[in-house]
Amino acid sequence: MNASVRTKRPTPAISLVLITICLVLSASGIARAQTDGACCLTNGDCVSMSELSCETIALGSYQGDGVDCGAANCHPTLVINEIDYDQETIPDRAEFIELKNTGAGPLNLDPFAVVLIDGDGGAIYRTIELPNVDLAAGDYFVICANNATVPNCDLDASPDTDMIQNGAPDAVAIIRSVPVRGFDVIDALSYEGQVAAPWNEGDGLSLSDPAVFELGLSRYPDGVDTNNSAADFSRRCATPGQPNIAQNADCGLFRGACCLDDVCTDAVTILACREMGGRFGGDESLCSNIDCGAVGACCRDDGLCEIALGVNCVAAGETYFGDGTDCTGINCLIGACCLPNGTCDEVTEASCSTDGGTWDGASTMCANVMCPQPVAACCYDDGSCESATADECATNGGTWQGAGSDCMTADCPQPVAACCLPNGDCEMQTETSCGAGSGKWQGYGSDCMGVTCPQPSAACCYVDGTCAEVTDADCTNGGGVWQGYGSECATTVCVPVVAACCLENGTCASATLASCEADGGMWQGAGSDCATAQCAQPAAACCFGDGSCLEMTDSECTAASGSWQGFGSDCASTECPQTQPTIGACCAGDGSCTEVEQANCSGTYQGDGTTCANASCTTPTPNPQPNDNSNTNGNNNANDNSNDNGNSNDNGNDNTEPEPQTTPDTGCFPVFFLFQTLFGIPLCGPCVVVSAIGTFVGIIGMKRRVRRKRRTQR
Repeated sequence: MNASVRTKRPTPAISLVLITICLVLSASGIARAQTDGACCLTNGDCVSMSELSCETIALGSYQGDGVDCGAANCHPTLVINEIDYDQETIPDRAEFIELKNTGAGPLNLDPFAVVLIDGDGGAIYRTIELPNVDLAAGDYFVICANNATVPNCDLDASPDTDMIQNGAPDAVAIIRSVPVRGFDVIDALSYEGQVAAPWNEGDGLSLSDPAVFELGLSRYPDGVDTNNSAADFSRRCATPGQPNIAQNADCGLFRGACCLDDVCTDAVTILACREMGGRFGGDESLCSNIDCGAVGACCRDDGLCEIALGVNCVAAGETYFGDGTDCTGINCLIGACCLPNGTCDEVTEASCSTDGGTWDGASTMCANVMCPQPVAACCYDDGSCESATADECATNGGTWQGAGSDCMTADCPQPVAACCLPNGDCEMQTETSCGAGSGKWQGYGSDCMGVTCPQPSAACCYVDGTCAEVTDADCTNGGGVWQGYGSECATTVCVPVVAACCLENGTCASATLASCEADGGMWQGAGSDCATAQCAQPAAACCFGDGSCLEMTDSECTAASGSWQGFGSDCASTECPQTQPTIGACCAGDGSCTEVEQANCSGTYQGDGTTCANASCTTPTPNPQPNDNSNTNGNNNANDNSNDNGNSNDNGNDNTEPEPQTTPDTGCFPVFFLFQTLFGIPLCGPCVVVSAIGTFVGIIGMKRRVRRKRRTQR
C-alpha cells in the first residue's frame, strides 16, 4: 500500500548496484538484447533496466518492458503481516505486530516507523521507530510489548501491557519519513471498524481480534498484499516470527504442564502459560512429573531469560542459574568474553567468537573474570622495545602496542633530542633524522637549551676588503660580515667598506680604511658618513693683537678674537705682528693739539688718521667783565645791599679783579658759543656738554652784573 505514488531517485547504494550491473554486463560482453523497463526496488525506488538485471542483480520487481518509472507504482516491500492486540487476560500481556519484507532483496528498516492510530479522531497515539537493520528478503520483524510472553520478538517496545488499543475502531500503519511532506504511509490496517484515510486499506469493518490466546489477525496467504485489508487479513493462529498458517482453531502448538506459583495445570499452551505468568513445563509434560517449586532463572537459546523448571532448563541444554533465582539483572545474550588482547568485554557468544575471544557464559560479568594477559611489544620513551604484558608495560612506563604485536615489527616512536647540524644550529630531532641530515645527535634526554654546538667556519669579509674563514662569532667580534655557512674565501669577493675618514686638517672624506690610513686620516668605522661624523679639529698658531701667540683650533681662535695662522702652523715658528693703535688729532681746550688714541683724548678728537698739522684747533679769546664802581685808585668799594627773599643783606667790599671770560674749546665757533651762553641753546652736536656748562656760567655772570648795577644806582 502506498498512500502517495511518486518516482524517487535511487539511493547511493542502489546507484552503486546499477553501476555494478553495467560493469558486469559490459565486462562479460553480454549484448543488451532485452528492452528496459521500470524496476521497483525494495525501498520503493524505481530504476529503468532490463528484466534480467532487475530480478537477478537489483533484486527488484520488474514492471514490464517499456514501462516508465513515472507510470510504475513502486513502493517499499514492507507490510504489516500479523497482529495480536487482544488476549484473554486483563490487561493484555502478549501483544505483538509482525512485519514482513515481501521483496526479493534486503530492506533497511531505519527510514521506517510503526504508528498506532486512535480511531476517535485519527490521531497517532504511539510511534515505534524501527532500528537501523537490514531485513532479509522474506524475513519477519516482530515488535512485542513483552519479549517474555512473545516468542521471536525482535523489538521489545513499551509498555509491557496494553500497548495496542483494542478499537473500535483503531489502526496500525507503517510510515516513512520524507522531507517537507513529513511522511508517506507505506501500509495500514484498520480494525474493529473503519478509520479515516490514510489509515486504512479497503474495508476494515469486519476485522477484529478475539480475546483468545494465540489467535490474531494474519495476512493469508502469508505476505500477500492486494491493498484490501478485508481480503488480505483473517483470524488465524498466531505465529510470531514464522509464516502465517491457515489454522484458526486449537492453536496450541505446544501444550504441557504449566506452573502458576506452586500450582500446576496440565494441557496449557506455552503462550497461554506465559500469558498467565506461569512457567511452562515443556511440550506434553505432565504435572505428575513436575515440581513447581524447583524453578529458577533460565537463559534460553534465543537469548531470553525465563523462570523455568531446573530439570527442563538443563535438559534443553540451556543455562540454569539455580533454584530460586530470577531474571533480574540477567542478560542471556551477554556474557564475559576474554579477548586476545587480554581485555574483557561483555558481549554475545556469537560476537565473542567473531572477535576470537573466549566466552565465559551467559550473564557472566567481566568483574568476576580474570582474562589471561598476552605478551606483546612495549615501546619506551627512549625508543627501545621489549616484550611484556599490558600491565608490565604500563608499570615500566611504556606504551603497549597491542596483542599480536612484536618488537621485530613494532614501530616504536623514536625520541627527539638535541641534534647539532653542520651549520652550527641545534634542532630537536630523532636520532635517525639527525643522522640523515649529517648532524650529530647529542643523546636521549638532551635539549638545545643545554647543548653548545660547534660552529662552522666560513668566509668573513672585513672592512678593508680582506677575507678570512672563521666562525660567525669570531667574524662579528672582528668587525667583519660573515658570508654564511658553506661560503669560502676562494669564491667570495669582499669589497672594502667606504665610510667617513677624518683627516689631519679636520675635514672629512669618504674613503676605504686603507686609503684613509694612507692619507693619515682616522677611519670612523663601517656605516659612518661625513654628514654625521664629528672630526677632531687641529690646533695651530693663533696670533693676537698684542703680538702674542697661542696654539688652538680655528673656532677657538676666532672666539678669542685672534687670527688663526692655518693648519700646520705653530707659535714656535710664527711671528705674530703687533697691532698699531689707531690715533688722530685731539684739540685741547687751550687750542693745543696732540695725536693720541680716541680713548686717551681729553679734548675734541678730530677723527682716526687725522694729524695736528691738518687739525683746526681754535685758541680761546678773552671775555672781560665791566667794573661799574672802579676809582682812580684802583679801589673797589662797592656795597651790595641786596636783600634776597627779604631776609639777606650783603654789605661788603669786593677788591678782586674779575677773571677774564674765555670761550671754552668746544669745537664750535665763538659766535655760536655766545648764543649758547645767552640763551642756553646748543647749536652743534659736539658742544652739548660744554654748552650746558656755558649756559650756567652765563646765568651767574648776568646775576652779578645786575647786583653791581643796583649798587651803582644807589
